[in-house]
Amino acid sequence: MSDDLSAKILEELAALRQNLQSEIRQAAEESRREFGVLAEGLRSDVQQVAEGVILVGERIDRLQAENAREFAEMRSMFRFSHAELERRLRTLEDSSESHEARLRHLESSSSH
Repeated sequence: MSDDLSAKILEELAALRQNLQSEIRQAAEESRREFGVLAEGLRSDVQQVAEGVILVGERIDRLQAENAREFAEMRSMFRFSHAELERRLRTLEDSSESHEARLRHLESSSSH
């Protein structure tokens, strides 16, 4: 091979190498930009999910507080109702004992 041809081939190879390196750099830069855009989108999505989790947690806290309050009210109502039923039962028992005593008295006085 002649020196001119070898020099031309080496020159072409150097140019190809430069072009290839330039294209690789451009592709890498473009990939970095695309990755940055994707990463920013993911950050935004993660932030939205985190905010949603916080809102759900707050809602659960409110529901738990409301349920605890309602349960306390129900317990109070049941206690009152139970006390009232207990009072009425005692009244009926006392009345029944009184009627039984009167009946025994009437039976004993009628048998004399």
